[in-house]
Amino acid sequence: MTPMTTYPAARRQKPDRDQAANAAEAEGDAILAVLRRIGDHWQQPTDCVGWSVRDITAHLVGQAEDLASLFTVTRRIRHGRRHFPDRIELDALTAQQIADHTEDSGPQLVTAFATAWPRALRSVRRMPAVIRNRTIRPGIPDPPRWTIGYLQDIIYSRDLWMHRVDLCRATDQPMVFDDHDRWIVNEVIRDLAASWTGPAVTLELTGPAGDKFQLGDSAPTGHVRADAVDFLRGLSGRPVDHALAARNAPAVRALQTARVTF
Repeated sequence: MTPMTTYPAARRQKPDRDQAANAAEAEGDAILAVLRRIGDHWQQPTDCVGWSVRDITAHLVGQAEDLASLFTVTRRIRHGRRHFPDRIELDALTAQQIADHTEDSGPQLVTAFATAWPRALRSVRRMPAVIRNRTIRPGIPDPPRWTIGYLQDIIYSRDLWMHRVDLCRATDQPMVFDDHDRWIVNEVIRDLAASWTGPAVTLELTGPAGDKFQLGDSAPTGHVRADAVDFLRGLSGRPVDHALAARNAPAVRALQTARVTF
């Protein structure tokens, strides 16, 4: 395992397009392996409130289809607004993704994802810079300023990775890690650091996807230790299994309430 080095997380170099595409391809392969081992657990509840294993899988298929086709995502946004008017736009879109695949069985969804995700990757790789650089509103309250390229390169892979965690936990499968997992974790922490307003602290994330980071520009006032997967689940708003290991109460409070979009 590569030794940990402390990174000033907010000043890490942004990934290039090829790095992002390679990570997305690796994550697609990893989650497909999990989907193929679901067995008969399709109705098992997950950490995503109200979503079963099957619901998450239908969402992932829909998301891949949306990535591959501007027409498809535009249609789903329009239908989502009409069918789920009480929800914010992003939630309405994901609900529509699931609704569009109501008739598909679990195994059919696995086959659909195996077909749709490579198409999505090809679409992302081919998208011209003039479109990638456009700023969009992601359909959530108080939206950040995202470019289409950031959404494609970072958010979609991150969402896929977190849903792999959800599926593994719901179906009692182990998380299998390789280099792309650490890449995804690092990008999450870089976004955390960019908006960090808590005390300067060294954050040590343990496990195969972990690393050491510095949050804040001044000299660290403490050291916080956590499992990488568990910590990212907390950043996404999911329940965590273990408390943060630290004596620095202000840093712990700030990290417990911090959120990053997945």
